[in-house]
Amino acid sequence: MSGGIALLLPDNSILLHPMPEDMAELANLIPFGCTIYLEKVPPFVGRIIPSSAAFKLGKSCGWIEGWCIGRQHRVILVSPQTWQAGLGITKAGSSNWKSALKAEASRRFPWVDGLTLKTADALLILDHSLNLSPRK
Repeated sequence: MSGGIALLLPDNSILLHPMPEDMAELANLIPFGCTIYLEKVPPFVGRIIPSSAAFKLGKSCGWIEGWCIGRQHRVILVSPQTWQAGLGITKAGSSNWKSALKAEASRRFPWVDGLTLKTADALLILDHSLNLSPRK
């Protein structure tokens, strides 16, 4: 819920938006029947992240997935390892992972407005999805 949304619009422009707290606003952003690429939450996040944080993350992701399905969206879950595979960034070489992702998103999409730490992941997941199924 603290992330963001990257929307590919019919005119092939991209709209970035932080995840709204009000789901009515989300419904206004995303029309019925879209394809949604949603990051798949790992079942275990590591020793340094408390189980309460993992539970909250899983609950939020499940809620968003259910909301999408209820709105007749096609939901495709993509693991972080899958969408991050082609980025050329290694976690070991990056002291600030989120900033590295934002820098890569900015490099790939310099014309897209509204890029923040919240929306960088979403834009890179969109980039991954576009590489799977090229635009018409």
